Amino acid sequence: MSAAEPLHHSNRLAWQARMQRIWQAGRDVQHGVRQLGQRTLVPVMRAGAMRNLWVIEADGRARFLTPGKTRGCCHVIGQPGDLIIVVADFHDAVRWHDELGVACVVGFDVENMLHVIRRIWLDHSSGIIVLTEAFDSRIQIAVQAVRGAYLRSDLTEWGRCS
Repeated sequence: MSAAEPLHHSNRLAWQARMQRIWQAGRDVQHGVRQLGQRTLVPVMRAGAMRNLWVIEADGRARFLTPGKTRGCCHVIGQPGDLIIVVADFHDAVRWHDELGVACVVGFDVENMLHVIRRIWLDHSSGIIVLTEAFDSRIQIAVQAVRGAYLRSDLTEWGRCS
């Protein structure tokens, strides 16, 4: 074992403790998130463990804590059932969950959504609908591979696909 390994491990543990302190400082609000002052703290989860926090500022800007993990991580709103909707933005997920009553998954960004789609497909037997504002051929391929639907974020195409 090199001298750098314990330091790396120690730094990782210190970062995780810092993330947990920030999370614990917030107060619970709806949809599995916490409020810390004007900030919304969204837990970034993978395999049942919090890997990072997505901090949404009062003005809408969002950022991850550094150096936390994000690849393949997501935030689930609601209980996965027969259908799961995957979106990039937290506020969109809240809106669709509240309007439709189905589980919504926040993938955080287009690059990560590719990993999240695969993870959902492996973990759940639910149908998957992915909503994005702009078309992305990589997402289309991933959704086709899991026999899901890839639609515009306003759901205007849903009636034609269901």
